[in-house]
Amino acid sequence: GILYGCKALEKITLYESEWVDNSGKWSTDLGAPFKDDFSTTKGVVPASLKTVVMKGDFYADTFVGCDHLTSIVLENVTGIPENAFDGCISLTGIYYYGTAQQWSEVTVNGNATEGINVYFYSEQQPVEDGYWHYVDGLPVVW
Repeated sequence: GILYGCKALEKITLYESEWVDNSGKWSTDLGAPFKDDFSTTKGVVPASLKTVVMKGDFYADTFVGCDHLTSIVLENVTGIPENAFDGCISLTGIYYYGTAQQWSEVTVNGNATEGINVYFYSEQQPVEDGYWHYVDGLPVVW
């Protein structure tokens, strides 16, 4: 896997165009970024990796089993595949880089975000809950 040996990696930014196929989605045929044999993340994703910034759409199995991830920032996504975050047992939230209105236009398939808090980006601290901002490059809830 591409992250083999990256024992101190805490955050990574992935762009859709890095592993896309002809359909414009992340391709398991080309190798999902966190898999070594297309079926497991064991031994591939370092335990130190806590945050992924995903800029663009992705396949359903991109994050499956990434049990150390605590936060996923989604930017420029049009849809979230069903079961996209299965096995992400440490995930505390999805940090959407956009507004609640923009989020309502994202196609969320099946139970993809069930049981996961979704926060919306705001540079200024809003009065209501449910928003986040960056602190030292990491997503933090206001």
